[in-house]
Amino acid sequence: MKYVLFDVDGVILSEERCFDVSALVVWEWLTRPDLLGFHPGKFTTHLSDEEIQEIRQRYWLNNEFLAWLKAKGINSNWDMVHAHLLGAIGILLEKKPLDFPLPTEITLDTIQKLNQHFAEEDKPSVEDTLAWLKQHTPSNANKKSFFEALAKKMGTLTNTDGEWAQLSNSFWQLHTQCFQDWYLGNSEVGKEGFLTREIPIVDPKEFQKVLQYLQEKGYVIGIGTGRGLEDTKIPLQCLGLWNLFTPNHIATADDAIMASLLAKVPPVDKPHPFTYQAAWWGTYPEHYVEYLKKPDFYELTHGQDEVYIVGDSVADVMAAEKIGATMIATLTGLTGDKIKPEFEKLGVPHIVENVLGIMKILC
Repeated sequence: MKYVLFDVDGVILSEERCFDVSALVVWEWLTRPDLLGFHPGKFTTHLSDEEIQEIRQRYWLNNEFLAWLKAKGINSNWDMVHAHLLGAIGILLEKKPLDFPLPTEITLDTIQKLNQHFAEEDKPSVEDTLAWLKQHTPSNANKKSFFEALAKKMGTLTNTDGEWAQLSNSFWQLHTQCFQDWYLGNSEVGKEGFLTREIPIVDPKEFQKVLQYLQEKGYVIGIGTGRGLEDTKIPLQCLGLWNLFTPNHIATADDAIMASLLAKVPPVDKPHPFTYQAAWWGTYPEHYVEYLKKPDFYELTHGQDEVYIVGDSVADVMAAEKIGATMIATLTGLTGDKIKPEFEKLGVPHIVENVLGIMKILC
């Protein structure tokens, strides 16, 4: 069988909306006095596009912060927010150690205690936060070693094992829910959502033609994305693309979270290849534990398959390499064609201007 597995952000849909939302989450957490409140100011859920861009430029330093994280294979906006907030907390912990024990499960009450504890301290700027993260994580870190180093440092600063600072734990879950409220919309808190305001990278009608051609040529057309299922399905439906992907070959963050829980292993989001493995072998939850614990069996079973991954990031390249897929890299991610030398350094065999360029390779 022949498979073409697509990333979504930076390939089909612009990453801009997700980066906008991640900036809004950091801004909300650092602005609201009932959250961390390190940067006091007026908080509102009704913002113009100009105000959103100003927040994005401020909290991601005109994309410098984002590009640094992505270069380490940190592809999830949820994880980017996590790094940012931990960095700000870490700076303050160095200035003023806690005088109360930090619980394993972080709640909003814990966040309020942190707010009050640091009330009299000078709050870190975004530039300070990025510099602190660079200082306390390995310069050659990948995603795994980056967050391991960060959790270890946070554990030392709080006299804990640092488990609370790991990905997918309680603190991460709190701000991730905030992200989902902004992105999906939550009328109870006055957030309209961005699902129907996504920006396609290429003309959807032209991309439809590409997908239809691939279907005619016998390709299984799948998705391996760090987005949740709803985040993926709704915008692609709006663009008339959803039904062109093969059922049971669409793997999202929901599948990755389910798999890690079932297998009782750490998070398996990118650059872990799980979402691409599930998109390749089929999104059948009853097999997810085997996918993670006995991948060699499935790779041998599908040994004659021809698998292509279409992605825009270092994380996609790393995942493709792990499963022996042929990588097709697009230059439509955060840094545009500036990432091309990095792809070439990593030995990516196919680099295209945008997703429409795969026709030259697969036709």
